[in-house]
Amino acid sequence: MERHMVRRINKSLFNLCRERYNKIAGKVQKLQFIYVIYGRMKELTEQGRVNKTAMTGHTIMGILLALVNFLEIFRTSKNVVYVAALIVLALGPVVAEWICYRKNQETKAIKHLLGIGFAVYYTVALIGAGNQLVFVYVIPMFILISVFSDSKYALELGIGATIVNFISIAVHTMKGQGEGPTFYGTEIIILILTTAFSYCSSAVLQKSFLSRLGEMNQAKGQSDTMLQKILEVSDAMTKKINGMSDEVELLGSGVSDTRNAMEELTGGTTDTAEAVQNQLSQTEAIQEKVMQVTQASDSIAESMTVTAEALNAGKKNIEQLVSQVSVTEQTNSQVAAELTSLKEYMDKMYSIIEIINNITSETSLLSLNASIEAARAGEAGRGFAVVASEISGLATQTQEATVSIEELIRNVSEELEKVVTIIESMISQVEHQNVTVNETAGSFRTIEDNSDRVQSQSDALSGIVKELESANAGIMDSIQTISAISEEVAAHTNSTLTTCEKNQKSVEHLMAETENLIELTHQLQQ
Repeated sequence: MERHMVRRINKSLFNLCRERYNKIAGKVQKLQFIYVIYGRMKELTEQGRVNKTAMTGHTIMGILLALVNFLEIFRTSKNVVYVAALIVLALGPVVAEWICYRKNQETKAIKHLLGIGFAVYYTVALIGAGNQLVFVYVIPMFILISVFSDSKYALELGIGATIVNFISIAVHTMKGQGEGPTFYGTEIIILILTTAFSYCSSAVLQKSFLSRLGEMNQAKGQSDTMLQKILEVSDAMTKKINGMSDEVELLGSGVSDTRNAMEELTGGTTDTAEAVQNQLSQTEAIQEKVMQVTQASDSIAESMTVTAEALNAGKKNIEQLVSQVSVTEQTNSQVAAELTSLKEYMDKMYSIIEIINNITSETSLLSLNASIEAARAGEAGRGFAVVASEISGLATQTQEATVSIEELIRNVSEELEKVVTIIESMISQVEHQNVTVNETAGSFRTIEDNSDRVQSQSDALSGIVKELESANAGIMDSIQTISAISEEVAAHTNSTLTTCEKNQKSVEHLMAETENLIELTHQLQQ
């Protein structure tokens, strides 16, 4: 009977140690995996994405401008050297930007290369162009630089463009190539409004970006601190686990000695002595189990308290994040709606152009009919023929101007469509982020429910421990009633007591190490 009880104790202790070792090792592996994933996520940076977006837009714009200038060689009689210079000014900054990006994706030189390079091209193209409509090239650039969220940068570009346009107006006026006060006034007003709107939007975006950047930096610092703490705790846990393995081996040896001593004791005792030893062994085993369960129950209660506090804090943070994502999604939707309305206005302008074309065609036809009638009238219709010729010339000029305006509207419409596409992509990303945040909030709720169930089970465990303590007290009372037989086994109790003391020390040391592991687990949960 004693041999069977010793084997049960030995097996239970080994199973308990192995189970705790496996659980702690699993936690360490999970923490290492989280650290690797976090390191990879930090490789993605905001400035790198902004630089790449700006360079891509500038590359497309530079290629289109170079192509337009190249085609001007065949359409007009412009100087080839002048056109070549414009092509170099359009593509040169783009090449420099990509070179800088390959060296350092976070460099701020790309923003300055983009602004200065375009400013030089814009100045040369606007002053040297025969058509003052070149000023519209600055409008898509205002849209492109908005990715930097720099209001000062947008204001500097707008002021520079306005000054260049004043200089261009003065140069063209002195050369006798002026377009007239109405055209120049419209040009300046458009530039001023574009500068003002770009400055305001960049200021709002910059404020939002700085706020979000501050939150991200704060979260990053907390995450770095937490991960460093996790690694330190993991190392300590590994060392403690190794120490527990040695103690378990020592405990196994002590239990084996106890078994041998109990076998010697069995040969020299009566049936009554066997009953006493059985009762004593069972009482000691129950006492050890009660102590272990009591400590485990207290540890679970403390862990659940810390876990509940962490869950409440995490739940509040998730709720704030959900609110911020919703506000961002609404703002992007409003921007998309405004751009859609602007596109509708552009479509209406197309219809107006069509009406002007129809009127021009009718005027040309009437002029032709008037010329025919004047020819029939002979000398008397000569003056009428001159008027008809002038009307035909005005109709032709009107048609040419209409074509130019239509082309300008088409270019602006295409750029607006690109902006709408970008905004729609941003909305899609925000919606995906919103879904992810909601799923995270659901996970927090699930964890909270499971924590409540664990708390209930912990309370039930405390009740069972109290019952075990009561049962153990009854057993101790029974042992006291048969203590008279202790004289018959006194010769064998010394060796048994020595071995039991060794086992008790090993068990106490093992329990102390277990408490240290529990404390380390608490630190991980905090």
